[in-house]
Amino acid sequence: MLNKNIEEQYTSDSMTAREAQEKALLYSWAPAVFEVSRLLVDWGILAAIDKSENGLTVEELCMLTKHKSLAISSLVEAGLTSRILLIDTQTDRYRLTKLGWFILNDEMVHVNLAFNHYINYRSLYHLGKALETERPEGLTTISDAKNIYEGLPHLDETSRQAWFDYDHFYSNHSFEQALPYVLDGHPKTILDVGGNTGEMALQLVGKDTDVHVTICDLPALIEMMHQSIMGKPGADRISGLGADLLDDAQCFHGTYDAIWMSQFIMCFPESQIDTILSRVTQAMHKDSRLYLMEVMWNRQPYPAAAFCQTMNSLYFISTASGNNKMLVSDTLLEHLTKAGLELVATHDQMGLGGHTLMILKKI
Repeated sequence: MLNKNIEEQYTSDSMTAREAQEKALLYSWAPAVFEVSRLLVDWGILAAIDKSENGLTVEELCMLTKHKSLAISSLVEAGLTSRILLIDTQTDRYRLTKLGWFILNDEMVHVNLAFNHYINYRSLYHLGKALETERPEGLTTISDAKNIYEGLPHLDETSRQAWFDYDHFYSNHSFEQALPYVLDGHPKTILDVGGNTGEMALQLVGKDTDVHVTICDLPALIEMMHQSIMGKPGADRISGLGADLLDDAQCFHGTYDAIWMSQFIMCFPESQIDTILSRVTQAMHKDSRLYLMEVMWNRQPYPAAAFCQTMNSLYFISTASGNNKMLVSDTLLEHLTKAGLELVATHDQMGLGGHTLMILKKI
């Protein structure tokens, strides 16, 4: 079921033939456009133009950026035909378009650019094979691990930072909005499944001095979590539970008043989602609540957001694990119901990433 705001976009074709051909040609050169956009930012070209009063010539840009004429002229000409830049034909000075301004200033764009350059760019070359084998065939371009999660601690610093920046940008902006819902029932014990570096756990213990959070994640990531939270307020009320939830024999210990899962369950194929959720249900008592926050492209009110999320599925397939994708909300709810969970409330558009928070109880 599509959000009504985007339904027309995906159920009718409003492009003219010329617009469609232009779009097709743009797609055929998409990797080049991506690299041009990234370099225009990373080399300071867009920033220099933005700061200038009347735009800049190639020669002036060479002086400011310390790059040669061949490099600068190639990039700005490509930027011009990509609608990132405009040119004054009388003075040969370049200035930014609205598109160029957003590429320069939008933090979401910067996070996406770095994530795709350092994590996905070479990996996506292997997308076809990954789709056929359901293995992350492209992961070998950055790691020799069997999935991205086991490989994270061993990535080079720049790539690891790009991954965490991407993950935290979309999740952390949603955490603050979700906190009141999670703490509303005054839980004393919270299980944070897939808690990563402990960002949400720190916020939970910071808001409620009586709460204790147990983070469950891969053992190597639990070590990273302890290093990340060390010395921070409330860290003494955060503990780690190292477990590989792909192993059906591994389960959570005891029951918890609340269970928090953010950007986690869709990291697994549907067959494994059922086994994980069944163990989650076992860790709940009759008054427990599961707070599950995910991004679902079909619930997005803007086409750009839906586009980004369907592209994210390709990252999961080519790079992350090979056998999962972003689910639509109806499919996810079917898995939750199968696990013995009942939907209590739904809150859309949490944070900048357009997350959906689903609150569930045990049937």
